[in-house]
Amino acid sequence: MNRFQLFNWVLIAFVAFQFTACTNEPLDTDFPDENDPGLLEDGQFKAMIGNTEFLAESTTVVLNSNNELVITGTKESTGESITIGVENAGTGTFNLTSGSGTQNIGIYFDEENTLNPYTTSLAFGGTGQLQITDLNVMDLTITGTFSILGARPTFDANGDPIVDANGDPVTENIAITLGAFKNLPYDFEEIDEEDPDDTDPFFANVNGEEFVEDSFTAEVRVVGDENVVKIEARTETGELLRIDIPENVGIGTFSMESISNGAKLIGIYNDGQGGNNLTSNPGTITITEFSTLSGKIKATFSFTGTDPVGGSSDTVQVTQGNLNVSYTPMPGTNDPFSVKVDDEDFGTTSATAIYTTFAGNEIIRITATVGNELLSVTFPGTIEAGTYEMDPTLENFQNIVGIYAPDTENNPVNYSSNPGILIINSYNEVTGNIEGRFSFSATDPNGVDPQTFEVTEGQFFLTVQ
Repeated sequence: MNRFQLFNWVLIAFVAFQFTACTNEPLDTDFPDENDPGLLEDGQFKAMIGNTEFLAESTTVVLNSNNELVITGTKESTGESITIGVENAGTGTFNLTSGSGTQNIGIYFDEENTLNPYTTSLAFGGTGQLQITDLNVMDLTITGTFSILGARPTFDANGDPIVDANGDPVTENIAITLGAFKNLPYDFEEIDEEDPDDTDPFFANVNGEEFVEDSFTAEVRVVGDENVVKIEARTETGELLRIDIPENVGIGTFSMESISNGAKLIGIYNDGQGGNNLTSNPGTITITEFSTLSGKIKATFSFTGTDPVGGSSDTVQVTQGNLNVSYTPMPGTNDPFSVKVDDEDFGTTSATAIYTTFAGNEIIRITATVGNELLSVTFPGTIEAGTYEMDPTLENFQNIVGIYAPDTENNPVNYSSNPGILIINSYNEVTGNIEGRFSFSATDPNGVDPQTFEVTEGQFFLTVQ
């Protein structure tokens, strides 16, 4: 699976690339007046960081069979490094402003704060550009130029982001100019891992034999006030397997119903030869991903099918069921962020999901603001689809905390989740898309203020930056 994402590239650049092409020799030529690779020696990687020369003491470059390229120049003597990652590599110019419709990225680690690098993330105001002037597929070398305006959030002594009066993150910037590299050797890496998104969307055995579908559909229908995903598979002879999944079911393992009004979780089998519908009794489904905004379901299921009204003694065993389904969501269900505080809509139309590290821990923080009001949910960056309880405080950044601040300017109290629930419906580490729901009671963690705010009906569909 493609893992092209901000800090995954960092891990690749600093860990996995130990086996890649590497030059590690003293370079003592003068820095060029312009970022012209022709003025460099073969194997050099240079730039100006502010007014200071950066001359890489080693370089690593990898191009994989998905045309994803990562270039890193490192100064071991100071701990500084510059990493550039782009998709669809080739000669030409590439926008490095991550989050502006591209996953391309530029990253600078300074010598003082290796846990909070400067990046070209649009969320913090970063920008960048890479120009590849030569990509030699015969000699496996690459030449080009680059520039980066790196930005990063600032944190207080407690590890919390510093925000301004509007609740926006306070950032700091650094300018990297005159970047150039010449004939850097690169390794070519074959990607053999199968993308699970390309697997069969439906599989099941019926009485021990594979159900070989000739047609397959997955669509959402409105039944009363409920949206229900109807998944149907049919064989050439007319056999039918159907699973109905209400969109509000969530993540986890659930029992199927045997009788439904069309809006219940149920499994149905019909032999296609005039027999009765045999419904799940019993039956279970385990849903590991359910994105109602992007239209994605991953689940496993099994059930025993019987006649729900007792008109037939026929039974069927449906086993090893597997769903990897994409469907078209209903219009109007793709708001990126919404939530209520004390039954009133939190009126923001935008929110951010930021991936960062602190004290060696990977975290994701979702933040939304309206005027002086701030609402955030923080959780581990390694989180997977599932249901989680919230805590009132961040302990070693391994738990989940919701925060509501009603007035960050005049009443700087962060009321935290006690108790609360976070449901991650889906998190695609390739695209960064994350979807979930949350609710919590917000109280003063210090026990001074007796107020309680009820944060309910929270939902988000965002791209982690």
